[in-house]
Amino acid sequence: TNSGKDARTSSVFQLFYYPRDWGFDVGEGGGWGLIHPTDWFLASYQAGDYRKDAGYISGGCSVSGRCVAAFADGPMPFKYRNSDGGANWTKGDVDVPLYRFAEAYLLNAEAQNELGNTAEAIRNLNVLRARARQGTGAERRASPAGYAGPTDRASVREAVYMERAWELAFEGKRWYDLVRRDTEEPGYWMTSLRSHDPNSETLRPLATFKKRFPIPSAQINVNPALTQNPGY
Repeated sequence: TNSGKDARTSSVFQLFYYPRDWGFDVGEGGGWGLIHPTDWFLASYQAGDYRKDAGYISGGCSVSGRCVAAFADGPMPFKYRNSDGGANWTKGDVDVPLYRFAEAYLLNAEAQNELGNTAEAIRNLNVLRARARQGTGAERRASPAGYAGPTDRASVREAVYMERAWELAFEGKRWYDLVRRDTEEPGYWMTSLRSHDPNSETLRPLATFKKRFPIPSAQINVNPALTQNPGY
């Protein structure tokens, strides 16, 4: 969970540390961390969307075996739970995908929309929503409904990026989505963080240069031709 970048800067999730959630005594737990969806993101799903209903857990067992009825900071993502239901958080036996077929549809939807092929973009979007309506595979849910919003480029772009957020939640995609969208809508990256995540500037102020990660000094030492990204 603590991957080296400030997890508060994504507008989808926030990062908190023990003992806040698990009820550990002061001094226990060390550098462990838990990711929670922001209130904005959790509320953004359509009611009845299986990806929300099955994707989060409100209680569970800690790494020490102690259980809690609810997390102090809200539910945590649980879409790739262990086969034991999360009873042993230190052992993961579930493969976490880097790319899924769903993302191929989403990438195509994004590209088709930017090319002006709105109908094709919406078709790709609705393929994923139709699959989500099946829930466990045998369900016939009404949500998420097929896209029926405005068909201008900006509106469909918003729909595609939100679909990416719901479908690919906590798969390490959101940061890059924010930065990429900023190229089409300058300022979106920072505006989105400030409006959706109240903790986005809790640790330090946002700055445009932070859209790019710093180049590790070890790599610059190996290759002097490399120059550090501005701001670091």
